[in-house]
Amino acid sequence: MKQWWKYYKLREEPLLSPDPLVDPEDLKLFFGREDDIEFVKTLTQGQSGSALLITGSPGVGKTSFVHKLLAKEKGFIRANLSSASTIHDADVEIAQSCLLALKRINKTEATRLRRRLLSRTSETTGRNIQGILAPGGFGGSTTSIYQKTMAPIRNIEVRDVIRESLDALSSKKCRIHLFLDESDFFDEENAAELTHLCRRIKELLPLGSIMIFANRDLKNQLSDEYHDPQTLVRSTFRHHYRLDTLWEPGKADVPKLLGKRMQRGNPLAAYNFPISQDACCVLDVLSGGNFKLFLQYVETSLMHGAIHQEKIPLKEAFVRNLITTQFDEAKIRGEDESAVLLHLRSTPSHVSDRSFQKILGSRTKLQDVLGQLEQRGLVRRNTRRSGVKQIYSVTEKGEMLLDDSNSETATKDK
Repeated sequence: MKQWWKYYKLREEPLLSPDPLVDPEDLKLFFGREDDIEFVKTLTQGQSGSALLITGSPGVGKTSFVHKLLAKEKGFIRANLSSASTIHDADVEIAQSCLLALKRINKTEATRLRRRLLSRTSETTGRNIQGILAPGGFGGSTTSIYQKTMAPIRNIEVRDVIRESLDALSSKKCRIHLFLDESDFFDEENAAELTHLCRRIKELLPLGSIMIFANRDLKNQLSDEYHDPQTLVRSTFRHHYRLDTLWEPGKADVPKLLGKRMQRGNPLAAYNFPISQDACCVLDVLSGGNFKLFLQYVETSLMHGAIHQEKIPLKEAFVRNLITTQFDEAKIRGEDESAVLLHLRSTPSHVSDRSFQKILGSRTKLQDVLGQLEQRGLVRRNTRRSGVKQIYSVTEKGEMLLDDSNSETATKDK
């Protein structure tokens, strides 16, 4: 059913808004995080320049959070690094973003710096890249700049443009808030260089500026290093803030949050909220704090509810069965994962436990399975300082899927 929302007496689809929330109109859908906003504001309003590291799980809302916090600031710049696979690409993307921000205030200076960037890079590479860098003017794609057939641009030239564009913005009494976002898509070979990139960009910022770097930090690498004052992470970032999920007890009312989204569908007078409280809780647990997944689960539930003409509100059993059938990340994959989860349910363990290793036969295989389970939010490990053994345990989502798996096995045995 293409127009499933009509079944629920909505005039239009309510979940069309892009994610993350970056446009002013979409930011009206932002929900909660009042305490987070107030605390981080205190970190970014100091007189001296600093760098802030924001970590959090995929889909927890890091980008939306930073936009809610700073998008109204005149000197706010977001560099989207999702198309950058190397540090060279990242420098060019940051330069593009700085020039775009400068163009809104001083078009003449922005044009001059862009021409300088193009001429310098042409001299360096021996090629004219004007047709490649920002085709059609500002804001073009940079994904094709560093092809294997093209000599790399010397980054020192690009960083000169970054520094001068930031200085030009600062001269207009704009306090710079440079946001480096979507760095999680870097190639594994280059991911280790991200902290060095942040350090170099931080050194280009005018006095009093703020740099914010968001990273998923799935393996807690940056968090662990931040505890050690001798590491590059600690010397680069003055502050570290971990953005936790909204789903933690007492932090958000999931039906209320979803209700705010549903209002965008312009409900009719006879409208009834289409998902029960219990079903909302199931969606909450299965999404594991990933709001992008949560919205996918909601849309799939509503669409299939309309197709099968389920009664409103949709019940917990219908939603649970649908999501665990339709989405691979909401399943336990095979006997190895099931064995690990069953062990951790009764005995939280670390990978050095011999009895834990015996379950899969080797520590390497165990670590691989644990990595997959952790990435999908089925297990967690306590956050401790590096050098201390980290204990794995089963999350609420893992418990739910284990119960479903056990009930299915019992039904088959009968």
